[in-house]
Amino acid sequence: MKPSFITRTFLSRPTFKLFLAQSFLGLGLYTLFRFAFLSLYWNQFSEFKSVEIAFAMLHGLRFDVSVLAKSLALLWLVTFLLPQKLRYSTVWLCLSNGLTYIILLSSFVVSFIDLFYYPTVGRRLTFELFTILNDLSPLFLLAVTDYLLPFVLSLLFLSFLTLTWAIINIRFSGHETTYSTSLPRKTAQVFAFCLILIVSGRGGSQAKPLMGSHAFQSVNLELGYLSLNAPFTVLQSLRGPQLKRTKVVPDQTASQVIQNLFGQAEGPGQFLNPDYPFYRALSKSQLFGKGKGKNIVLIIMESWPAWATGAYGSESDATPAFDRWASRGRLYTNFMAAGSRSVEGISAIFGGIAPLPKKAFLMSSEEQNRMTPLPAILAEKGYNTIFIHGAFRGSLGIHNFARRQGFLKVLAEEDLSQDKSSEDGVWGIWDHLAFQRLFKEIDHSEKPFFAGFFSVSFHEPYALPVSDARQPSDAESKVEWRDVLRFSDSALGDFLDSAKTRPWFENTLFVITADHQMSHVSLSRLERSRIPLLIIDPSNNIKPGIDARLGSQVDLMPTLVDYLGIENPTSFMGTNLLGSKENRFALYSSIGMWWFEDKHVDHFMNDKHLGSYNWREDSALSEPLQNDDSRETRARRFFAYIQSVEKAILDNKIAPSPKNTL
Repeated sequence: MKPSFITRTFLSRPTFKLFLAQSFLGLGLYTLFRFAFLSLYWNQFSEFKSVEIAFAMLHGLRFDVSVLAKSLALLWLVTFLLPQKLRYSTVWLCLSNGLTYIILLSSFVVSFIDLFYYPTVGRRLTFELFTILNDLSPLFLLAVTDYLLPFVLSLLFLSFLTLTWAIINIRFSGHETTYSTSLPRKTAQVFAFCLILIVSGRGGSQAKPLMGSHAFQSVNLELGYLSLNAPFTVLQSLRGPQLKRTKVVPDQTASQVIQNLFGQAEGPGQFLNPDYPFYRALSKSQLFGKGKGKNIVLIIMESWPAWATGAYGSESDATPAFDRWASRGRLYTNFMAAGSRSVEGISAIFGGIAPLPKKAFLMSSEEQNRMTPLPAILAEKGYNTIFIHGAFRGSLGIHNFARRQGFLKVLAEEDLSQDKSSEDGVWGIWDHLAFQRLFKEIDHSEKPFFAGFFSVSFHEPYALPVSDARQPSDAESKVEWRDVLRFSDSALGDFLDSAKTRPWFENTLFVITADHQMSHVSLSRLERSRIPLLIIDPSNNIKPGIDARLGSQVDLMPTLVDYLGIENPTSFMGTNLLGSKENRFALYSSIGMWWFEDKHVDHFMNDKHLGSYNWREDSALSEPLQNDDSRETRARRFFAYIQSVEKAILDNKIAPSPKNTL
């Protein structure tokens, strides 16, 4: 019988048998270290059900396969493409087998270091690996003293790894059976092999490659840590830029500056741990607890510009619905985005995470960090939490981040509609359809609820549904951005008008903002940073009107914490907008860092101060201030803030974790 394509391509070839054997050896290595991790830190997993632990272990296979394919794919592919004579030459066998062993040995060392470094950092090892290589001596001493048994077992396993590797390579180093292969068949074989490597390396066939955040299916971080492996997290951390840390003053001094800065902005708070610069019991405003038990709807409008809305002084009629509702709520006229990208806006709004220069928190290895997410706190208090975004599940890491924040139900493009006419063809579901689903979900939801929503339609390339009346005629060239803004605005207005008819409306706080400013219009840096914020409180606890004080996206979560009367300590990097203080601050990241205080804005880049401006009087930021006596004081506060943000994010010091003990 003639061998099948699969047999001829894979099963009958010692080359592929060798690949399979090496794969199983690598997967076995990761699995054993996962069991070691589970055993060493069992006190963190004892509260979970066996099925939850088993699922986390099984889920970890995706990360094991992914990192194994990434680390060995190039070597495997070169081996597969080499002529048979060269492939089985002594030189290539020694070289390829030696490189394979080095890769597996490196995975072993990284995994071993991670086992004992985890209690220190509180998360799986990332880029810190390259900063602790100079400190291997104390780590080795720690291993042979405090953790002697695990250390001995690891040495035994290393011996087993070496012996197994040697047996595998001796066993599969023979010559393969030769079949005559046509060029089309050979091409198909190469294509199939490359496809396997690509899908394996990406961790599946989803739209975006596998990331560390995919491990966290809930707010139970320990189960996510169990699914991950250290080689995967180290490789992921190398994808993004590595920051040069700001170290202007001692951390203790920086923490004191932060406490003074926050005290001036919202009143004295109780900072609970000097190692965690933002972890505190928030100061209470006069509105503390006025919204206790209320529903929350937090709406993020993609790329909405403040300057183009009538409520902010625009003469165009692009946002009639927003303008109409603005008269019923508190409109913040100097509310700043955290940055110019959605990943910065989303992490600032829901996580209270301040931006870092050149590095986004979303989709980074630091997403492993412990936080104090408000949706998770509310879920524990009986809230039904739901998040809807119109983009596909892998877009910008938003879907996984929402789960990490404690949203019990997260819906994306794939969950909202299977009808292609419901999609804009680029970003996701049309806003009016996504808003309709939001209304349906919360109308049938148990109360109280916390609903988050992120629109997608107002985005380049600007487009409208075929049936929309704003579609240009054949004589016109293309859809104008103002038409798409008007379409997005009408979707928002229809949702609010529908909500007004429901009994839950009076007991719901509506927060409407944007993720960032639209990017393609030439604007001053001030207008690029300013976005809308409208808070509508039908119960009238938060009085309607204009608030011209500074505010930023990182201030939204502390504001809701205060209004809902939550006593839990939090670690948000912003302050409460409902307080009476005037001395507020904001940080915007785009072409450097822009630090706003009172009437001043200071521009920094690469730790250098490039200029100061009076943004309230000079909106174009065209006239740098010459005689500025307070410049050095503001610069000191900026550097202390950035230094504290870097410490919190890069060192996993946002919020304390339970004590890790063996």
